[in-house]
Amino acid sequence: MDRERLTTPVPLGPGGPFARRAAGRTRRPAAPRGRVRIAADRGLRHSGHMDDLNALADEHLAAARDSAHGRSAHRLLHEGPLRQTVISLTAGSALDEHNAPAAASLQVLRGRVRLTAPSGDAELGAGALHPIPQERHGLLALEDAVVLLTAVNE
Repeated sequence: MDRERLTTPVPLGPGGPFARRAAGRTRRPAAPRGRVRIAADRGLRHSGHMDDLNALADEHLAAARDSAHGRSAHRLLHEGPLRQTVISLTAGSALDEHNAPAAASLQVLRGRVRLTAPSGDAELGAGALHPIPQERHGLLALEDAVVLLTAVNE
């Protein structure tokens, strides 16, 4: 690419390459292939950056404490079959038994949880990384907790 093309200003106003077409297009254009899409802010004040998991954990734990169900979740990555979700649970709150995705892991960011499954339970503390069993399973917060679920869906 020549230097002139790199330094030429790009018009941003009407008629520029980023202008919306008059054909009634009101939705934001899709992210280019290969780019990561971050879920929209759902009224929480987090930065929206995937690398700020501590701030995201703090805010969703506060939201879980304010929730009647004692939980809050935010999908922060959705790229093809890959999903990453931050899940916050207050002590004693649970995600009832549900089916397992094709492949998944659970990383505990804060607190302690019990991953329940017919093949056996696993108690996990902050910093633990554990595969999700390929069977129905549930999650119980033994104390206020935040986990990062990474899943691949078919």
